[in-house]
Amino acid sequence: MRTIRVTREFMLRGAPLLLTLFLILWTLATAPFTSFGNRWAVYPVLVVPPLTLLLHIGLIVVRRPRWAFILYAVVHMCIQAYVWQVCLILISKDWL
Repeated sequence: MRTIRVTREFMLRGAPLLLTLFLILWTLATAPFTSFGNRWAVYPVLVVPPLTLLLHIGLIVVRRPRWAFILYAVVHMCIQAYVWQVCLILISKDWL
């Protein structure tokens, strides 16, 4: 059986994905307990996309080959934009 090492490099590359996972888990944990007009659960969700974008920019600047990280950023941010909107709708109980 192979052991999987969680290295710093793996965590750096996977950090944007971990933020998306946090977004989904936060929604699953808070959505049943929120009602229309509650904003306390929305604030952490609003921070995730800018932070993810900053992490992707950092990966593009620091790592090589840049085109691979640019592709990773574009695909991930498109998927996260959809997930983010669904999470906001589920938490706030309000159609954007």
